[in-house]
Amino acid sequence: MHAERIERLRKRMRSEKIACLFISELADIKWLSGYTGTTAYLVVTQDSAVFATDGRYETQCRQGLSSFWELVIVSSYLSFFTETGEKHPEIRVQPSTPAVLTAYFKDAGSLVSVDKADILQQIRVVKDAEELKALK
Repeated sequence: MHAERIERLRKRMRSEKIACLFISELADIKWLSGYTGTTAYLVVTQDSAVFATDGRYETQCRQGLSSFWELVIVSSYLSFFTETGEKHPEIRVQPSTPAVLTAYFKDAGSLVSVDKADILQQIRVVKDAEELKALK
């Protein structure tokens, strides 16, 4: 289920010409990964799906995340944001992403823009089989 959701997101990212999407909204993180903790970030590209959280959630993530996620246990979120900015020349962020996070990407040399179309929310409007089952 989560792999199909990531593929739907990647397909939409291709059509919108989004190379890298930074996801900070917990409801979206749960929808894409099944994660139920309180702190995590996702970085999705066409080739990778990075799931970043801190050590408090390591056991939960190692037991519950699908194998396609690259799990990054961070000791410093600031370092993670900086490294992400250095790795990706362009990053699209969700409209709800705090400005302080986008500043870290920019300081690392990334061109940051807000996903004003909010493609993830548009994708989530169309319910998959798992969601339809839960609604019954």
